[in-house]
Amino acid sequence: MAYVKKIRILHVAQAAGGVDRYLKMLLKYLDKNRFENIVIASHDYKQEEYRGLADHFEYLDMERSIGYRDLKAAVSLRKRIRYYQPDSIYAHSSKAGALCRLANLGLSSLCVYNPHGWSFMMQVPNRKRKGYALLERGMAFFTDQIVCISEAEKKAALQYHICKASKLHVIKSGVDIQTYRKRKPSNVQKKDLHIPETSIVVGMVGRLEPQKGADIFLKMAELLLQKRTDIHFLLVGSGAQKQDLLNFAGTHGFLENVHITDWVQDPYDYIELFDIAVLLSRWEGFGLVIPEYMLCQKPIVATFCDAIPELIQNGQNGFLVPKEDAKTACDRVLDLLDDKELQTKFKQNGLKKVYEQYDIQRVSKAHEVLFEMIQNQGR
Repeated sequence: MAYVKKIRILHVAQAAGGVDRYLKMLLKYLDKNRFENIVIASHDYKQEEYRGLADHFEYLDMERSIGYRDLKAAVSLRKRIRYYQPDSIYAHSSKAGALCRLANLGLSSLCVYNPHGWSFMMQVPNRKRKGYALLERGMAFFTDQIVCISEAEKKAALQYHICKASKLHVIKSGVDIQTYRKRKPSNVQKKDLHIPETSIVVGMVGRLEPQKGADIFLKMAELLLQKRTDIHFLLVGSGAQKQDLLNFAGTHGFLENVHITDWVQDPYDYIELFDIAVLLSRWEGFGLVIPEYMLCQKPIVATFCDAIPELIQNGQNGFLVPKEDAKTACDRVLDLLDDKELQTKFKQNGLKKVYEQYDIQRVSKAHEVLFEMIQNQGR
C-alpha cells in the first residue's frame, strides 16, 4: 500500500470559551489518517483536554489585549512555524489571526483564518470599528482562505470590503450530537446550586462580558420577578462582569434568586436545569450555545442580531427580541411560561433544525475539503 503524506495543519488559538469548544470538536472528527494536527494555544487552554485530539500541543504567551508583547509572540510563533513546516496554518480568532499572518510573512505555509466573529462587528466607537476593518482588510492580502461561521459573518466581510467573495468560505458552526447522545445523565441538581426544587430556572450560558449581555439578562430578571416570584436565574460562565452583576442583583433586592457557576467543564450539565434558555448578545459571529440549547430541547429567547436569526426563526423554534430590550425579553419569557404547547413546538423544531444543519461532523468534513482544496491549488 502506497504511503500517503498527511496534510499538516498548525492550529493557533488565543481566545478560549467557544473557540476552545469549537476547536476540540473540529479536531475530534478530522480524519487522522489524512491530517496531522498541531495546536499552539494561549495559557487559557488546558493541554490535557487535547490529548488524543492533537498530535502536538504547545503553549504560546498570547494576550487578548493589544500590546508590545505581541511582537515577541509573533517572533516565537514564527520559530514554531519554521520548526513544524505546516502545509497550512489555521488561525482561530482575531488576535491569533493577526499573529499568524505576521509570523508567516515570507514563509511557505498556506494560511486559513477563522475570525469567530469579526472584531468590527463589536459595539465599539465608529472610529475603532473602521480601524479594525482596515486591519482585517490589510491582513486579508496574506490569507489564502477565510472561514466564516455564518452567512452574517460573510455578509459583514463583504460590506466592509475585507476581501473578494472568492476568498470567503462559509462553514456554519455545529455541535457534537454524537457525544451528547452518548453522555450520561447529569449529576448536577438544583439543590447543588441552592435553587429550590419547585422553582422555574431561566438560564444563560456565556462569558460574563459586555458582548453576551448578562447585564441585560439581570434587568430582564428584575422585571420577571415583579410578575412571578418562583423564578431563579442561572448564569453559566465567568468573566470580568461577575462582581458588577452580583452588585446589581444585591442593590435591587434579588440576589438570592441569582446563581453564577463560574467556568464549567460541561455546560450541558447546567443547560439541562433550564426551563427557558436565553442569549441576549449585543453581537454574535454565530452563537454556538443556541444549537446547544436546541440539542437539550430548551425553548429559547435570544436577541435579533448578526447570525442569530440564521439559527432562530421567530415564533417557530424560539423568540427573537431587540438588542438591549429587557422588557421584551421579559414578555417573551412570560409568554413561554404561560404556554406549554408553544414550549413543545419550539423544542421539537429546534431539535429538528440542529440535527439537520448543525452537526459538528459536517463541519469537520467541510474543513477536510477546504484544506485539500487549498493544498491542491497552492498559492
